[in-house]
Amino acid sequence: MPIPPKTDRSTTADCARIAGLTHAQAEGFIHAILDEISRGKEVRLAGLGIFRMQPVKRREVRSPLMPGGVAKCPERNQIRFRRSRVANVTINQTPAERAEARAARIAQHDQQVDRLATTRPKRDPVE
Repeated sequence: MPIPPKTDRSTTADCARIAGLTHAQAEGFIHAILDEISRGKEVRLAGLGIFRMQPVKRREVRSPLMPGGVAKCPERNQIRFRRSRVANVTINQTPAERAEARAARIAQHDQQVDRLATTRPKRDPVE
């Protein structure tokens, strides 16, 4: 599925820069998502949200710039996005709350690592 060149370059470059990917990896990621959406499938990205395709019916709208005052909008598909609860909470936090939540996640991770280190049985060295 070809993407308009201007959008493709800027979106891919942003994705690669932010995620630390190569341009080719970012382009493959974006194309994979758009291919799945164009097939009518939902794309779920954990912690971010759900992308899906939604058809929009043909309709007529009022436009004072058009002769007769009516413009026709053809039937088309659009991408809808529903953000996850995690994303919703994250974007609505203040920077201080975000830093506090990050510190809590790191502390929880450290506790899990410590617990695993103490519960694993010691192995005898192989002779």
